[in-house]
Amino acid sequence: MNLTEYVRRNRDAFQKELLEQSVIPLEQRCPIAKASLSITMVLYEHFEISKMDGQDPTENTTTAEEIKDAEILAKPLLLRWEDVHAASLNAFIRLWKEAGATIGDYRKIDDLSRLLIRTILGQSDRRATMDQVEEQLGSTTLAKVREWQLQDVSQIYEYAWGQDLR
Repeated sequence: MNLTEYVRRNRDAFQKELLEQSVIPLEQRCPIAKASLSITMVLYEHFEISKMDGQDPTENTTTAEEIKDAEILAKPLLLRWEDVHAASLNAFIRLWKEAGATIGDYRKIDDLSRLLIRTILGQSDRRATMDQVEEQLGSTTLAKVREWQLQDVSQIYEYAWGQDLR
């Protein structure tokens, strides 16, 4: 459904993308449908869809601390799911092209796009506009995402090994 909505909203851009993909070797073509499913899963995890039980997070909040916690739970970008999905899928395709990836590199690009989406959406507060999110997803370079990836790996090693690593 997400891919169908993406194609419906971005018909011209999608047709252009398919034409570009048709002239490059099969091994270098971006698997857009598979990428769309990956993006859907990232968004599903980021917005914690499985934890939602249909209740209003602001219900039964009385103290200022509870209200602040409820504001953190409010995720207005969730209401713009199709737009976030489209921007994220465009970012995946852009990273694929920028890396010069092949089918064998799919997992690497998937991991990088996952990190990009989680970082950008994680840094966005509830007042962030969709335009801001789209701009950040579209302008973050492959080099920057790889830098974030190396920082994450460094933090993991630091946590696991600490003094022994030093």
